[in-house]
Amino acid sequence: MTKNVWIHIKGVRVMDGEREQVDETGPGDYYKKNGKHYIIGSREGSVVKRLKVTEDLMAVTGNGGGGEMVFEKGKETGLYYGDAQGGLRLDIRTRTFESHEEEALLWVRVEYALYSGHSHVSDNYMEVRICPREV
Repeated sequence: MTKNVWIHIKGVRVMDGEREQVDETGPGDYYKKNGKHYIIGSREGSVVKRLKVTEDLMAVTGNGGGGEMVFEKGKETGLYYGDAQGGLRLDIRTRTFESHEEEALLWVRVEYALYSGHSHVSDNYMEVRICPREV
């Protein structure tokens, strides 16, 4: 895999019967160190998203009010989402986590649910593909 990559993120969120789709693509930088994949997405010179991927988990950090979302199959992780005016604790229950690595492709698929306290907030699906971009 080369340093200059495209980050493709597709996802679906189902909340209160409403279905919302996410489909974004952008440039990024890829690094691999000690068996871990690091991807830093940027837009107009600013970092907008960081991903760390191992064979067992994916951690996603975005700029804005959100913290780090950690997806690990069969585990529940927490996320504090907020800003200076207040925040919300969310629990992430990862149902499915798959990752696949080839010479020119890193692919991750995750299905998870978000909870606030003991209340179900949404069901979610996300697919991330990292592939080389032509320079």
